[in-house]
Amino acid sequence: MFLKIFQVNLSLYYYFRFGTSWALKRHVSAVHLKILSSVCRYEGCNAAYCDSGSRSNHERMQHGAVFSIAVKKGLVPPPPPRSEESNESQNM
Repeated sequence: MFLKIFQVNLSLYYYFRFGTSWALKRHVSAVHLKILSSVCRYEGCNAAYCDSGSRSNHERMQHGAVFSIAVKKGLVPPPPPRSEESNESQNM
């Protein structure tokens, strides 16, 4: 009985703390699992972050502009097009 009440209270705590299940999942993957899914898009930079906002902040502060904006303004060359082989391996 106590365990069930504790679980309900814990669930309510996380609901009010994070607001949505998506925010809770993002928190768990970033803080507890340390999944770094957003890698800096500038050549030669190996920085990785848990979300695209942090990556964009890094690109802006370290490289002077967010990569996609820098490409549009012609500040950096666009990335090479994907080869046929990489497209086929992603479809598998």
